[in-house]
Amino acid sequence: MTVNYRLHLQGQPDLPIDRILVVGRSKEADLVLDDQSVSRVHCRIVPYGNQLFLEDVSANGTLVNGAAVEQSSRLKANDAITLGSYTLQIIGVDHGPESDGPLSGYTIPPGVLTAAVDDRPPVQGSPVDLELVRLVHQPTVGALDATAFQDCIRVAERAVVFASGNLGSLDRRDEILSELHQALRGAADLDPAQALGQLNQTLIQHKIRASAVCARLELQQRRLLYASAAHFSPFVLRGTGKVMRVPEQPSLELGQMARARFQTEQFQMSPSETVVLVSAGLPALVGNDDVDAGLERIRQAVAGQPTTVKAVAARLTVLLKQHAAGIAPPPHSCAVCFGLG
Repeated sequence: MTVNYRLHLQGQPDLPIDRILVVGRSKEADLVLDDQSVSRVHCRIVPYGNQLFLEDVSANGTLVNGAAVEQSSRLKANDAITLGSYTLQIIGVDHGPESDGPLSGYTIPPGVLTAAVDDRPPVQGSPVDLELVRLVHQPTVGALDATAFQDCIRVAERAVVFASGNLGSLDRRDEILSELHQALRGAADLDPAQALGQLNQTLIQHKIRASAVCARLELQQRRLLYASAAHFSPFVLRGTGKVMRVPEQPSLELGQMARARFQTEQFQMSPSETVVLVSAGLPALVGNDDVDAGLERIRQAVAGQPTTVKAVAARLTVLLKQHAAGIAPPPHSCAVCFGLG
């Protein structure tokens, strides 16, 4: 990965922005600022593709070039960030969304996109059927990104729990994925925020970070609960053909802080509604490294009629083939579509 930016604080070594950086008063932050007006977790510096963002999660606010940040702000080279009595600077060279080509590092050949369909009900005799389609890419020898994980656990007759995310390192990948699976099984009866807390403790032990989303579909109540750790919130296609997304809450990555807290959101689901969870890299892929453009393209693909799971998966497949020709995405589930029968 090419590092385009560094975070500069006078008197300290520059920090390469090659992952999400936490700035705050906490000793667990990546950049610790000793000022009582700075929150323990004050803001996050988030690289995405060739772009850079600041997310303000503080009580006292953050300024970028003298202007107050409302939740998030795009950052550029030479921007000045003010937190309490400290001023930080972004050092680097700006690149346009397509300057390095659309994810040119991926070496997986085109044409490997498949849809894995699970037509079984989650539990034999369950009063509610669940339809599930995973859009996947077959693993290829030499693939550069094998950091993604996706899991689905059926909980008796009550619920189905989904987890999807991306590890920040390939070190001991198989061992860590196995431990995450076991941790998710142990947390399957918890709400998603508590489940992410269990996964967080697993990654803290390994000193590895990950973005992730955990969703719990309660079958009889027809209710979806989910929590995010620096991951995109779900797309929900209503029976009208319109797409809803619950606003994303600022959150830390898994493995970033031992005492991190996550927040559960929930909404009711009706028949003919479909939920789509996307991997962390998918918006950048279909947006040619422009995350906002990619999210809008995904929204447009999800929207419309029919609203069935298979129809939505088919539209997403078309989108992926349009924007991933010759540079197919990483070898993992890039989207999970599910809904109630």
